[in-house]
Amino acid sequence: MIQPQTCPICRKVVTVKAGDDQSAFPFCSKKCRDVDFFRWSEGRYAIVEELDPRLIELQRLEQEGEQDY
Repeated sequence: MIQPQTCPICRKVVTVKAGDDQSAFPFCSKKCRDVDFFRWSEGRYAIVEELDPRLIELQRLEQEGEQDY
């Protein structure tokens, strides 16, 4: 069964009809869209991924090299 689309902020069901203004989609309103935007801008969301130990070492070496100048 297909699940209805819900707003990621307030969890209301988002209905989309042909011809409707969909500028807020996937949110139910501009207000919820703005709440989400401000959360991102404040750093309240993060995309977490495993870091390659080689990249961590490379970044450390680069930072040490920058400190020498």
